[in-house]
Amino acid sequence: MIENLTPSSVDFPLWQEILDSLASLTRPNFLEALPQLAPLITKFGGVEALGETMAAVEDVSGWWK
Repeated sequence: MIENLTPSSVDFPLWQEILDSLASLTRPNFLEALPQLAPLITKFGGVEALGETMAAVEDVSGWWK
């Protein structure tokens, strides 16, 4: 489903639904889906949000080593 989403096809209410559904994914599945979300993260939060998202993933990944 995520691969079919484009920034022009997703409004904010749908983005909120997507985020809610991502919360139920396992860690590996979430990390697999995350790169496909980059255009949407940028649309709703700007380039700064994308950078902060990646920094958070890097930070948290250190917890599991």
